Amino acid sequence: MHDPSSTLRHRAQHPDLACAELTDTLGAVGTETISLAEASGRVLAEQVFADRDSPPCDVSSMDGYGVRIADANMGPLPVSGEVLMGERPTELPPGHAVKVFTGGPVPTGVECIVRRELTDERAVSRDGVVTIPADADDLYPGAYIRRKGENIKRGAAVIDPGVAISPAHVSALAAFGYDTVRVFKRVRVTLLITGNELRDTGVSSSEFTIRDSNGPALCALFAQRPWIDVIACDRVTDERSVLLNKADGALRTSDAVVFTGGVSMGDHDYVPGVLDELGVRTIFHTLPIRPGKPLLGAVGAEGQAVLGLPGNPASALTTMLRLGMGVLAKRAGLTGNPVQPRSVRIANADEKQLHLWWFRPVRRRDANAVELVSTNGSGDLAALANSDGFVQQAQGKTIEHTSEYWGWTP
Repeated sequence: MHDPSSTLRHRAQHPDLACAELTDTLGAVGTETISLAEASGRVLAEQVFADRDSPPCDVSSMDGYGVRIADANMGPLPVSGEVLMGERPTELPPGHAVKVFTGGPVPTGVECIVRRELTDERAVSRDGVVTIPADADDLYPGAYIRRKGENIKRGAAVIDPGVAISPAHVSALAAFGYDTVRVFKRVRVTLLITGNELRDTGVSSSEFTIRDSNGPALCALFAQRPWIDVIACDRVTDERSVLLNKADGALRTSDAVVFTGGVSMGDHDYVPGVLDELGVRTIFHTLPIRPGKPLLGAVGAEGQAVLGLPGNPASALTTMLRLGMGVLAKRAGLTGNPVQPRSVRIANADEKQLHLWWFRPVRRRDANAVELVSTNGSGDLAALANSDGFVQQAQGKTIEHTSEYWGWTP
């Protein structure tokens, strides 16, 4: 059974260290092969190699004329033709120039490319000749010629596994012949939203009930990551037997289970005890953070990631983005945490401090500056909606004028 003393030590620990202890116990989900058209945002599970040199032959990096350097100052040069894109060019005859275009193959015999704008083409259409100025600065060996394999050689590694496939990765995959690609399967996540007081969005709510915002908010957060598949988002009443049944089913079908609510010290906070009963090993429970101090991290018997988020909306969303996404990323096969902060300037820094790590809501002023948003606590949905993200304030210190910022959108 769960020994609370084994996890309370994390109250004095940096939250990232506690989460690292959890991620160290987790493995990645299995893999599958999908088409390149489906690959954007998925996590690469194989090393990608170049199947050919890049460029595959010598190519021109400019529109212009290919010449031998010794021929360039001989006066008007006959133009032997133009290089056709996608076809093997013929050798450049001595004493001639050949028209080439950006990306076109360079014929044997061409020593440099003279940019078109430097040449006198007035006679090309009439007499089939072009004049290269004697002072053209392109007359040196290799000018504007990209050599075969200068980007990468055949057989070399292009992309390492463990990255979320970006449009740039797709470009490389396509160029090196990957019409299919092996990726990690999407992390199957079940959300269990606890609370007798919760009602559906759009349903009339009495003054004693509240509409569920955690489910929609977390689903929106996960929808930004194509490597996550929310297979269920269920509300659960505060009854131990009901929660036990739901949690047991979720652990059987999911790679990760995320609870909101039911993780604190109340009489009806059943999540920690239910997890113990189901053989889930708690790694940490309660961290020195605000909002989100009751946060729970655990690992299931089959390697499932389990997170217990507080029920208040700001707590749930903040802790999931700041700490929980790194946990899911480990299950997804990602190398490192895909949710990285950036440095911003705080326009209205104050002298407040806490004995906890403090995640304070902010709104953006411009690309590099934010301002603190006034809030009445982790249940203040109006303040949450008025924020663009949050900054982190160190435990026991006033906020720095330059701080790390996490945004609600990537």
